[in-house]
Amino acid sequence: MSKAKKIIKNISYAVTIILLVLSVSLVILSTIAKKNNKIFSVFGYSYSVVASPSMKPDIDVGEIIIIKKIDYDKYYETAQVGQDNIVYYSNEKGIYIVHQLYEIKDNGLVLKGTNNPSPDGEIVNQNNFHGIVISHGGKWLGSFLLGSRSLIFLVIVIFIIFVIVTEIMPHLIKKDKDQKQEESKLDPETRKLLEEQVRREIEKEKNA
Repeated sequence: MSKAKKIIKNISYAVTIILLVLSVSLVILSTIAKKNNKIFSVFGYSYSVVASPSMKPDIDVGEIIIIKKIDYDKYYETAQVGQDNIVYYSNEKGIYIVHQLYEIKDNGLVLKGTNNPSPDGEIVNQNNFHGIVISHGGKWLGSFLLGSRSLIFLVIVIFIIFVIVTEIMPHLIKKDKDQKQEESKLDPETRKLLEEQVRREIEKEKNA
């Protein structure tokens, strides 16, 4: 086996083991969070399956939503009425609800299900605000999960991949890019010395 193939094989094994460990860990954390009536998150991201038709036709029953947990005060400054779908904890119902931003008030946010005739009775503020929906879909998978939890492992793996792609990879790419830029920032004198050294080595090879 060539050295390159061996390296690729080892990397593949490492990625598989990491995904397995992360998946098992997240399944455990997800179970604990559910028992405590919480939404677990990784790097500020979490997911849930919509069980209510209150957001139809924008978000249908069974769709999987990806939630980004953000600071309430920061969100309040950039909130967009009629566009943002917000996840908050309903103290009246004891569950997390995803509804659309309907109105912005001084004391908080008013939400409304797009399929509901009237706004929610609760005001959303820093005490019960959780985050915003950044993506939704996969109705076929979500609908199955509503009736069976047998695919929870697959969902966790998909969720991990999503987090890696959206959160971790950009940082790694940026770090690598910054490192290359730093390496390329040689002062003129050092660059000249290196170029001279390379020129001498080439001359030696020619005269050998």
